[in-house]
Amino acid sequence: MSTKTRQTKQKKAIFDVLEIEDTHLQADEVCRLVRKRVKNISLATIYRNLEAMTHKGVLHEVCVSGLPRWYEVKKYECHGHLFCKKCEQLFDVVDCGMCFAKNRMESKMNFCGEEVMFLVMGRCKECSEKIGEDNE
Repeated sequence: MSTKTRQTKQKKAIFDVLEIEDTHLQADEVCRLVRKRVKNISLATIYRNLEAMTHKGVLHEVCVSGLPRWYEVKKYECHGHLFCKKCEQLFDVVDCGMCFAKNRMESKMNFCGEEVMFLVMGRCKECSEKIGEDNE
């Protein structure tokens, strides 16, 4: 993690947990995992550090209205998510048409895009198949 702020053991533990888990985690999940390393860390400290690391561009934050935010280590400049409204799982989308569109807009409009983030809400394949079974 390369930030210009002081590297505390709490911040390092939070980043390490997110990097090791390599998935989308909500603050309470991060807290539960970090407490295995830093026993007395508070949820407020977790939130404060997640916000700071997101602001510094180290983490991606994914927001779905009405739900707690998810956090993950930032790995891609062009990166989106699919959110299943039934099972509330979040899936990564990388190397899609949005990246192509970003590059094309940059060249056509002389604009330097730094990152693309998007969220598509719907139903995952498994939940869609369950709905089909329920209707039979």
